[in-house]
Amino acid sequence: MGGKIPDRVILYLHGGGFYLPMFEDSASFWYYVQKQLKESYQLDVGIAMLDYSSVILHSFIITNVE
Repeated sequence: MGGKIPDRVILYLHGGGFYLPMFEDSASFWYYVQKQLKESYQLDVGIAMLDYSSVILHSFIITNVE
């Protein structure tokens, strides 16, 4: 973050239907892509990755208090 502005930016939205989290290997894969683009095409590429879900993964016990 900060410093040099890249030539291009890839915005990676992992999919997963708002349920599945991002795969653990995603960051290393996109780092590899970034290095290959630099070596092969002399492109400085930034990668923006959003890890999100809208599903509640943990439930809370709600008791009926009177």
